[in-house]
Amino acid sequence: MLLQDIKPFVRYAVKQKINDINDFVNYDYRFFYCVNGEGVFTVNDKRFPFKRDTFIMWKVGGVYSYEPSDSLATEVISGNFDYTNNHASLFTPVPPDIKANFNPDKLISESVYFEDASCLNDTVFIPKASNLGETVEKLQTEYNKKVKYQNLKCSIILQELILRVVTFIENDAFVAEDNLVVKVIDYIRKHYKENPSNQEIGKHFGYHPNHLNAIVVKYSGKSIHSYLMSYKMSKALDLLMTTNLSVKQIALSLNIQDQQYFSRCFKKIYGKQPSSFRS
Repeated sequence: MLLQDIKPFVRYAVKQKINDINDFVNYDYRFFYCVNGEGVFTVNDKRFPFKRDTFIMWKVGGVYSYEPSDSLATEVISGNFDYTNNHASLFTPVPPDIKANFNPDKLISESVYFEDASCLNDTVFIPKASNLGETVEKLQTEYNKKVKYQNLKCSIILQELILRVVTFIENDAFVAEDNLVVKVIDYIRKHYKENPSNQEIGKHFGYHPNHLNAIVVKYSGKSIHSYLMSYKMSKALDLLMTTNLSVKQIALSLNIQDQQYFSRCFKKIYGKQPSSFRS
């Protein structure tokens, strides 16, 4: 198969917390993105350190385990998928079996071999994948909407994610820890409440703001300002879902003084007014 021919089908995408996993085998393709926590994944006898912003993905029929670093659960976004829609009729998520109970006759994904994107033929591991976080979040959010054309929308988002993964791996600049774009995104995540301008961020990294913005757009698909606002809106969604703060309080907590502007930005990303989360 060629990468351009994929028509991915998302069978499951959820944010959850995981603890110990011991020798499970999956019946379709799997990915995990670390939101918080730390531990070690073992996939087909290879160990991979897993911490915030780490992305790991492996093939159907993989034997995997997870050991958290401490007693606290690790928060992840995980997904079950196929690279084709040949088995889209099997839309109910199939849980993994322990290795001793694994039945190869129950496999619901065909094992795909890529002629061009050879990195996808083995376990994919990106230790610092903050550039993927927004796309992973978008996939999980869209999957859980349960609305018309959901499967098509999820397929498009997953296709974007897979293309980004391949680009990251084929371009060493994406996966290197000192990558400039990764540093910019990490800076935004740490300082988003301060509303850093392009000029301030450019000065911090020693780049002209327009040049730095062009680099970020080239490798992440978003401008610095767009990423800043998207990250703020993801924080707003989390506060809407987990607290009783008013919409105004949430906007102010994100250093957004104009509540109408906040609501427009939120609706543009999530398709709903933030007030819809409040009775």
